[in-house]
Amino acid sequence: MVGDREAIKAEMQRQVRQWCGFGCVICGCPLYIYEHMVEYAENPVHERENLTLLCPLHELEKTKGLLSRTDVQAANREPFNRSRGVTDPYGLHFSGGRCEMLLGGNRFLSEGRRLVPMLVNNQEPIAFDFNNDGHLELNASIPDRSGEVALLIVANEIVLATTAWDITFIGTRLTLRHGPGDFQFEASFQVPDRIDITRLDMRYGDTHVWVDPQGLHVRGPGPRTRDLNGTTMAGGFEHAIALDSRILRPPGIHL
Repeated sequence: MVGDREAIKAEMQRQVRQWCGFGCVICGCPLYIYEHMVEYAENPVHERENLTLLCPLHELEKTKGLLSRTDVQAANREPFNRSRGVTDPYGLHFSGGRCEMLLGGNRFLSEGRRLVPMLVNNQEPIAFDFNNDGHLELNASIPDRSGEVALLIVANEIVLATTAWDITFIGTRLTLRHGPGDFQFEASFQVPDRIDITRLDMRYGDTHVWVDPQGLHVRGPGPRTRDLNGTTMAGGFEHAIALDSRILRPPGIHL
């Protein structure tokens, strides 16, 4: 019985995720299930070489006999995402006339107008926008330490670079790591209108911006140090916090 199985060890799971490009080996979807290519009932052990990732649809097809073991094994040899360098896009389901962001213990809210929690060196890492039909959309561009985009969200459609050390998408929580305990991004997508960012690590030139359980922190340029925690801001602004940026309209907070 499934309930009697020994859990797949965390390190083996990470190896499977890396090999599969953090998504279904057939279609690249970043929502996935760990699948034994040779069924566990036939070979009741967890072996790295026999594990792969399938999205819920392709896992169901395999279970029902509509997708052959041979085809899954062939896809596992050349996973969909590995040849592309990014995951297949996945559409988030944000909607409504209001939006809310939590950023390391700081809360930002808006009714019917775009919300950018922070402007960094005149760049908008993450924002809620309303399109011409009034539909709520999340947009984001989060760079890795080399400056390449690691996470891109355009009009609710999310794409992840497969060069990350590790990516997990469990329930509503998406986590990117540079290494063990070294977070690049962690957020919970609380549809229909909220995102809770608990970890973030970005560098813009000699400015380091990060979020952790203690709040939002900025180091640089030079010896400058700035921290923010426990702030709530609602409406009346487009950019809640401006970090080393020039903007025409005053932000909520200028750091």
